[in-house]
Amino acid sequence: MKKLIISSAFLALALIWGVKFYNLNHGFKIKDRFPKEYFSMNEKMDFNDNMSYGGGYNKGYSVSLDNAEIVDAEELINNYSLNAPMIHYEKCLILTYSITNDGTAENDMQLLSFPVMGIDWYTSPDMQLSSKISSELSGTALSGSGSLTVPKGETIKVRVAYQLFRQNFTPQNWNNLEEQDMWVWATLSPTDKRIKIEF
Repeated sequence: MKKLIISSAFLALALIWGVKFYNLNHGFKIKDRFPKEYFSMNEKMDFNDNMSYGGGYNKGYSVSLDNAEIVDAEELINNYSLNAPMIHYEKCLILTYSITNDGTAENDMQLLSFPVMGIDWYTSPDMQLSSKISSELSGTALSGSGSLTVPKGETIKVRVAYQLFRQNFTPQNWNNLEEQDMWVWATLSPTDKRIKIEF
């Protein structure tokens, strides 16, 4: 008899919790915290009032992802006369962006707020290497904090490097990186904006 009362009480509590959960969440489906918006390569994405990774805002800017390539570290060292110790990873993802200041941007563009994410991994820009492979990022245009000065009303095309480490991937995925799903995570909130990377 005691087991029947405990079981009945447990079922009643579970039913009450289920009804409350359903009413609060408008269903049982688990929802993302912020709505997602996906963009394709060569599609213009405006930042508007959205916060990017790291808490920065790139209001007044737009970006499009023009090209993506995966390069072996040895090829980078040879093509750009880099010091071998500067490269401590085996492969590098290089993305070419067109960044436009529509004339209302008051601050520099924050390139460090452009991480790349896969299904179960992410990586941030390597600004030191990026400044070696993209002439637009060398000199005074790029500050040490990874911010880029884009004159009002102009567009700058830049190449940004991302480190890829073998230990972040299964052997099969490492050998087929260009077939993996990956996105540039451009903004977090109030809209989660991502640009799909295609090779």
